[in-house]
Amino acid sequence: DETYSIWISFFELYNENILDLLVQPKEMKTRKNLRLMQNDDSTMIKNLIQIPVFDIKEAEEIIRFGYSNRSTSRTNLNEASSRSHAVLCITLITMNEFDEDPVMSHMC
Repeated sequence: DETYSIWISFFELYNENILDLLVQPKEMKTRKNLRLMQNDDSTMIKNLIQIPVFDIKEAEEIIRFGYSNRSTSRTNLNEASSRSHAVLCITLITMNEFDEDPVMSHMC
């Protein structure tokens, strides 16, 4: 028997900085640049918020919230042009009752 959980994280690359898009609005002005960590097996972003989701509606709300936190500014062609690259990551964790370690699958 297997159980599953799905987690979402969302960040932007802005002026060579990695910034979490899922921080609360009161923390937007003071959010800190996150660090990319690597070893031989994997790459991760230290302190990136991951939120569990339980249905598609909840996932859509989290993604909309993240998009509303993206860095924008005015250009000649667009009043609120995005100034960053956004990366949405979905992590699927599978637990099997016979295995001690969960299996993690990432899609970014």
